[in-house]
This record gives sequence, C-alpha cells and structure tokens, in this order.
Amino acid sequence: FVAGLGLTGLQGSGTEGLFTKESIDAYALQLAYAADNYGLAVSYSDIDSKAGGASIIGYNEDVTLWGVNGYYTFGGPIDTLSVGYEMGNPTTGNDTTNWFAGVTSSEVGPGSFSLGLGTNTHIVDGEAETLIYEAAYSWDVNDSTAMTVGGYISERTSNEDLTGIALTTTFSF
Repeated sequence: FVAGLGLTGLQGSGTEGLFTKESIDAYALQLAYAADNYGLAVSYSDIDSKAGGASIIGYNEDVTLWGVNGYYTFGGPIDTLSVGYEMGNPTTGNDTTNWFAGVTSSEVGPGSFSLGLGTNTHIVDGEAETLIYEAAYSWDVNDSTAMTVGGYISERTSNEDLTGIALTTTFSF
C-alpha cells in the first residue's frame, strides 16, 4: 500500500498570498495498492479557485475530482492493460469525465509496443468527446540506454486535429 498527499497553490492577484480566497489552491490524496501482477489507485482532489481567474488543469472554479486507475499484467502477447477514469464535479456547470486505456505488448524484437486511447481533456457532460490516439515502440539500446519512438493524433473540436511524433532517449548511470 502507498498513500500520498499533495498541496499546491498559485498566488492570487495583488498582495494576497497562497491559501487565501484570492489564490488557487489544490489538495490531493491518493491511496494505491500494487501486487505482483496488478495495481489499483483511488485519488481525490479538491481545487479551490477564484471564479474567472487562472486555472489548474483547465478548471477556473472550485471543483472536486475523483479518479480510479488500475493495471493488470497478463504476461502473454498482451503484457499489460492499464485503465483509468476520472470524474469532476465543479461548483457551477455540468460534471466532467476523463478516461484512458492502454496496452503494452510482450517483447517484439528488441522491445515492446504500446497503444493508448483516451480523452484529451475533461469532457463536460453533454458535449462532444475528443480523443487522443497514441502508439509507441520502446527498446533498450544497451544496459544504460533506452529509447522510445511514438506518435499521436489529438482530436480537437475548434481546429484541425493535432498530430506529432517524438523520440526520447533515457540514460541511467
């Protein structure tokens, strides 16, 4: 079991400081459990924000968020499945949801494939859902270097979809 607590804040306008009515403050708690081949986490967060001001994760008003994330390792051709679901309850307006699902293969050649699908932001109930699709391949170059190449497509409602590719290299000493 693992438990976590986090606090963050963004100073308000003028001379008001953190953790005041003028600032944006967030509190979060998470409880997680990991076994040999599965894991589960439950998260709670409360964002205290000044209406119409700056935002944290896209909310510029008070909101309470709950999330559940988990994974299961099969050990076969589909090595790992990961899923998550989050619900937002702002003080005004409609509730929101956010979800993702991903799979990672067992070794194919020197590495493994990963595929992911999920919403690209919190979706307000009753509005169109926009998704992000991603694919990646990761492999170890040697004992201290790993590389991942991947691409994504991000749907957008107001403009053309975004696409991109990336290459990351990780060194460990």
